[in-house]
Order: sequence, then structure tokens, then C-alpha cells
Amino acid sequence: MAPNKTRRKVLIGRVSLSTAGAAYLLGINRRDTVVTTHEQDARTCNADLEDPSVICIAVGNKGDNNLSNFCRYNPPTDLSVSAAVQAFDMLLNGGGAGIRGIPGVRDSSELSDTRAFLCVANLVRFIDQASVRQLVFQSDDHPTLWDVFGGMRLLEHDPLEQLHKGVELLKAIVESAQDPFGPLTGFDEYAAAKTRTRLGKGIPQNAAWDTTNRGLCLCYLESPAWKTEVSTLYARGARIAVFLNPSSDKFKTRKIVVTGKNIRVDAALPALNALEPGWGGPETGSIIGSRLNGTSLSLRQVVEVVKSAL
Repeated sequence: MAPNKTRRKVLIGRVSLSTAGAAYLLGINRRDTVVTTHEQDARTCNADLEDPSVICIAVGNKGDNNLSNFCRYNPPTDLSVSAAVQAFDMLLNGGGAGIRGIPGVRDSSELSDTRAFLCVANLVRFIDQASVRQLVFQSDDHPTLWDVFGGMRLLEHDPLEQLHKGVELLKAIVESAQDPFGPLTGFDEYAAAKTRTRLGKGIPQNAAWDTTNRGLCLCYLESPAWKTEVSTLYARGARIAVFLNPSSDKFKTRKIVVTGKNIRVDAALPALNALEPGWGGPETGSIIGSRLNGTSLSLRQVVEVVKSAL
């Protein structure tokens, strides 16, 4: 089931990370005829499930790989595996086009030792944990694949495009040998879209979100109460927070503070001091601030420096 010039029919149900994972492993691409269960009547869908020439993903609940059906058993049990794991196991056992049919792996010689193969195996492990085990990832290494895929679905509402873009996303991760557990780079638009959904009660309305060069989620805002608000921003996915404390009757000087959640942010100090001498912070490096007599830099200037340095 490797990518080829033959147009195959593919029937899909709900587009999830597992659905996209199985489609990627089976080499589904834009040359294939992909239809959703909403586009066919029940009789046609049932006929497709019994036709091994039709690849069915997330349709029905049997997951009969001999009939080219890949679907998590319903309801889920301890023995359940995702559609992606079913496709992976079939390829490992020599079914379909085998492991060499996976995009990005087909040119490998010693499969058990190749970076591409190990990356695919780790990708499948992530998908299975997220889709079937329903593990909540409390990783500090955002964005993960869960964040990026979810952000893509927020921006793309057409199911067929969700599938194709999901497959292309997974292919890009494997080809760049990235860890799906994060932090992923190169998917800033998707990561930012997912981050925006974390905004809720407790998040200041003027909070803005961005992504650093290393793919770290950054939040910045004007607020005199950064010490009380920073933990809320961290809980919503921010790895770095930049606060502008404006001058007021209570605070005579205008200050900016940069903080990091379990990471150092002092790599931004050289560039900030080049713009305005006097920036510094404790040896831990997890917090830095403007000079004691205030700053003339704009919040956006500091954010751009932080984005570039981190």
C-alpha cells in the first residue's frame, strides 16, 4: 500500500490523529480517491468494508486488516489499539507494501537501525497513547504533535483537507527526524492556533501569543500584576512570558520582565543590553528584567529579541 500511480479508493470516518496516522503509514496521498462516510449511503459504506480493494480507516468497529479495514475496536479496552498501530503492525508483518512503503523509510537499507524507522515507531507510539490510552500530555516541551495536529484542524475545516494536511504533517516530522513528544519546530501557525484555544478564564484579554525561533510558546502583555498572572499563562501552555509594567502613580518607572517556565531566558540579555544597557537577572537565568530606572524599549521590541534568541 505504498504510494503509487494507481488511484485507490479510501473511505474514512472522523479525521483524528489516528486516522491521519494510518493514512500516512499506508501511503495515502492526494492522487487517491478519498471519500468520507458522510458522502455515501450506509449500503455503499458496508459494501466498501467488505471489499479489500477499498482502504477503510475509522469506519465500522471491527478493524479487519485482511479486508483493508483499520479502526479502533469499539468500545475501547486494554487490548485496543489505534488504527495507526494496526496499519503499522500489518506493515511490520509484511502486509501491504511492508515497512519500505512508508514515505521517508522506503530508501533505508538497515531498517531496524535507521533514524527514519525509529522516528516512525516513536510517532506510532505517540499516536496510540494519545488516541487510545487517552493520556494527557503534561509535557513542558510544547508544541507536541497533539498541539500541532489540533491546531491544523482548528484552521482547516474540510475533512479531506484535514486528512491530507495531517498526512503531510506526519511525513514532514519523520523526514526531519523530530520527536512527536516535542518540542516540534516548523509548524508555527498550527501551534499558535492551538495555543489560542487555551485562552479562557483567568487569562487577561490583552494577552497575545507568539512562537519563538525554537518553537517555544510565548505570551506577552501589558500588566502590573505579572507575579500573579504568570502561573496562569504557564498553565495555558506558555513557556515564556513577557510583561510590560507601565508607569503609574504606584509604579513610577516603566519596566519589562521576561520569565521562562523551567527554561533559561538569559540568552536574550546580550541583544537587549546592546539596545539598552542595564538589563539583567539572577544566575538561574529563568527571569530577566529591564534596568532599575525603567526602559524605553517597547514591548514589541523586547518580544522580537526574545523570539530571535530563544
